Amino acid sequence: MAGSSGSRPGAATVAFGGWLVVAGVVLLWMGRGMWTASDDWMLVGPRAWSDPASLLRDHNQHFSLVPVVIYKVMFLLVGFTDYWPYRVLSVLIHLAVVVLVWAIMKRIGVSGWVAMICASVLALYNGGSLVVAQFQMPLALALSLGVVLAAMVTHTLLWSKVIGSALACLAVATSGIAIPVLAAAAVIAWRRRSLATAALLVGPASAVYLAWFLWDSPFGSQPEGWKPSIAGAFAWLVVGMQEVARTIAGGSVLALILVVAVIAGLVRAVRSRDVRLLEPFVLAGAAGVVLLLAYLGRGDDPEAVYQSRFMYIASALLLPVVAVGAQGLVSRGMQWGLLIAVPLLVGLTVNVQQLSEEVDLNRKFQNVQRVLVAGMLRSPAGADTPAWVRPWWSTVYWGVGDTTWGFLRDAYAQGRLDLDDIDVPPAQQAAALISLRMPQLGGSPSGACIPHAQPVRRTVAPGTRIGFRGGNSEPDRSTIGVSRAGVPGAHYYWSDATGDTILVVGDDPETGEPLEVEFAAGSPGTTFYLCD
Repeated sequence: MAGSSGSRPGAATVAFGGWLVVAGVVLLWMGRGMWTASDDWMLVGPRAWSDPASLLRDHNQHFSLVPVVIYKVMFLLVGFTDYWPYRVLSVLIHLAVVVLVWAIMKRIGVSGWVAMICASVLALYNGGSLVVAQFQMPLALALSLGVVLAAMVTHTLLWSKVIGSALACLAVATSGIAIPVLAAAAVIAWRRRSLATAALLVGPASAVYLAWFLWDSPFGSQPEGWKPSIAGAFAWLVVGMQEVARTIAGGSVLALILVVAVIAGLVRAVRSRDVRLLEPFVLAGAAGVVLLLAYLGRGDDPEAVYQSRFMYIASALLLPVVAVGAQGLVSRGMQWGLLIAVPLLVGLTVNVQQLSEEVDLNRKFQNVQRVLVAGMLRSPAGADTPAWVRPWWSTVYWGVGDTTWGFLRDAYAQGRLDLDDIDVPPAQQAAALISLRMPQLGGSPSGACIPHAQPVRRTVAPGTRIGFRGGNSEPDRSTIGVSRAGVPGAHYYWSDATGDTILVVGDDPETGEPLEVEFAAGSPGTTFYLCD
């Protein structure tokens, strides 16, 4: 792992570039066959150029103007018929993150081969859809890491500060995960240059974000029965950091070896002063803040701390510390670097396998979405379904999110959603009809609710409202399936424990009579309630 003078640093750079090419090919191959996810639809469907406010509204509490504009432009150019342009852009942005992490390692004084090995593991890290398809969070990370590099510049040229400030403004308008990284950049600029430099780098971005926050007020609803606490945040942070180490090293035992080796290397690096320590430690602090922000948003679900998206962001910010530890060890001899190199390489193989599995699951689910959307587009119910209908929406779970039937219909007519070659089995075609004729409204059920342990058949005329709750084995959720009576193929409705309301907007297009439907619990063996 040790670097040296002469041609070796150049060789390490060439090897790193070659590895990025290999990683890019692998990621594109892994993501083949993927299609749009709910986040893609939410960034495109409910937003219009004619309504600037819709472009500025938050997405899951994130200021998302930059990805909204990118998605809107790409949808205008290539639509959602084929998804490969979005995948290519996502892979390129992810690889840009890897390059920026490598550049930071090099800038702080880590040798070529150490930086190459430590940064390379991120290229095929299991970031789930973030590294093969969806680029909002990686783009924010890339932009904010660019600001970190600008903060590390020690000369007084104005252009580097102006570019850094512009990148910071773009970063805060991309995703909230940029905020801790920009705070780290401000600390670095303050300590390396001056408080004025720090203010110039992040001050305009702070003003932009504050103005947007006051205008949009992107406060999410807090789950019933859960409140954030200091103890809960600390436990979440500890578990999150442990999971980051485990995912980087590929297992608990190797994670322990990696952590001990990094600490030993850091001690030696502090004593030798061969590398800059401020930047990696400040970025490590930003990783902790990212995990704490995740706690505020998802802390009601203890399993959410293990999500690949959080691990990916935190790992990218912690790898410079790993590189400093490795540099400290190899200064004693290359053999000591194996204590870090081996866990990293084992972790790489484990991450590739886990990434492949996660992408396969996403692909299967997204193709279910594609079949359902194709079924909607060719359904006879589409002719008179109101444009405002959101055919796959719920208060807990999104398919095409807030996207309306009018948007889907127009996109198809404009050639941006051509799914005519998609095979739609009869069951999925029946489910598509229900999704168009019986949209979920997002309002708690009213009236008396009657429990049912078995499926219930009803004839429902246009204008009928049906409330529902229960039907799920998880006590905080409600799920029911609705199908045409005697016809396989249910459309499912999700809500929280309080339930929701369904509105019937049309007759059966095949008979011209009111729909005959069957209601059933989403989870077999559970009780569900229908409310009049």
